[in-house]
Amino acid sequence: ELVYERVQALNAKKPVMRSYTIRHFDPAAGKLTLNFMNHGDGGPACAWSTHCNIGDEITISGPGAVKRVNNDADWFLIAGDMTALPAICVNLEQLPPDSTGYAVIEIIDEQDKQTINCPKGFEIHWVINPQPDRANTLLADKVKSLPWLEGKPNVWVASEFETMRNLRRYFKQERLVGREDIYISSYWKMGTTDEGNKMAKKSDPEANL
Repeated sequence: ELVYERVQALNAKKPVMRSYTIRHFDPAAGKLTLNFMNHGDGGPACAWSTHCNIGDEITISGPGAVKRVNNDADWFLIAGDMTALPAICVNLEQLPPDSTGYAVIEIIDEQDKQTINCPKGFEIHWVINPQPDRANTLLADKVKSLPWLEGKPNVWVASEFETMRNLRRYFKQERLVGREDIYISSYWKMGTTDEGNKMAKKSDPEANL
């Protein structure tokens, strides 16, 4: 199940919070696994993940709201970049074994590919983008190139802000996907912080279209 944890540095003067999807949780071993996408921008989460040592402490709270695919759909389209990779993996791994559809995942390098235990009827497309911090449409273009399947889809997308807006227009305006059949969100926005991304989402004039 998708669970969102808020992570904050204990030594910060003012708590700095970031949301993550738990990749694995083993209650018996007391082990929680998070995957970090290092943007190299010196942000609090990237800095902590780069320099942390065994014994360092963080505070976690949650879980937050669960945002996962609707398993009752006829087929699925799941897409995102590396910031969404843990959530994408969790979504794919909990689907019924007879599910069909696509997963489109943008990564920086071939070495970033992961083995995902997904239904056999799924096509996984890896999009290599070595410069995710530069404006591009690679992920959106690949999603749009896929043949549209028959039946009722369920769409799940999490990506950079402008890519999210690009794909939201495509699904809602061109493919006429209903609001109840889509979850689409930005996990980050190029050139700004997590707080800046949240502000951009709140002020997005197309958010409720």
